[in-house]
Amino acid sequence: MYVGTYLGKIYALNTTARLEEKDFPVGVKGEWIYPKQAGKNVGNIVGDVVIVNNALYFGDSKGIYALDATTGDLQWHFPTRGKVWAAPAVKDKVILASSFDGKLYALSSDEGKELWHFQVPAAIASPPVVWENNVLFGAFDGYLYCILEGKEKWKFKGENWFWACPLVSDGIAYAGCLDGKIYALKIETGDKLWEREIGDPIVSSPVLVDDFVVVASEIGNLYMINVHTSEIVNTISLKSQVMAPLYQKEGIVYVHAKNRYLYAVKIPEGEIIWKFHLAVKES
Repeated sequence: MYVGTYLGKIYALNTTARLEEKDFPVGVKGEWIYPKQAGKNVGNIVGDVVIVNNALYFGDSKGIYALDATTGDLQWHFPTRGKVWAAPAVKDKVILASSFDGKLYALSSDEGKELWHFQVPAAIASPPVVWENNVLFGAFDGYLYCILEGKEKWKFKGENWFWACPLVSDGIAYAGCLDGKIYALKIETGDKLWEREIGDPIVSSPVLVDDFVVVASEIGNLYMINVHTSEIVNTISLKSQVMAPLYQKEGIVYVHAKNRYLYAVKIPEGEIIWKFHLAVKES
């Protein structure tokens, strides 16, 4: 298990060693910490870490990094002029990362050399997502961008910022916006298929369960929307803010809310089948 922290550390944790409560790190279990020097940190880590082919990629307030996932050794660091708050995407040995300096960077995965960048007139906090050779991301200028080979293919204007990572499926992008709407757009053309007003900002990335796109509003309402009709078929309230991405598996959507509960919700019934309090107990 790999964890990045806001204080600027990356931890590689062995779950067996943690269950046995052994002193960290246990080298024979493959545990490590980066940076390895005591008292040294990188910048604030906000986005997820990404692991591909034994390399771990992440961004911080200073740039983009690649580490050896087995040893934690630094492979390369690419500095940016703005914070990197979103997880990078990886496609065919190319690292795609968005930055508050308004650039989407394409870097070689082996050496971290810049292949190209695409500039927009505002900060980018949305993680990029790749569909075929198209790269989609939202920016603080209110546009959702689609980039092909480093060039703008199209852009779509919302009524506020696109912060959440778009959901892509079967050539359609489902993009939640801070304007309180989710948009369904054709990736090839950028044409709008439909939009659905939910009334509150959407910060977390949606998920798809069968024919339903599941969207969480910032205030904690969970919406199940039919992708064919755009109709809301069910709604439940978690009574707490939701800002983290949603996760789904086998018809269950998992939601981490600001009240420190993890909820498991059955879709499309909208039934909370369990919840678990994530607060750390003091010893």
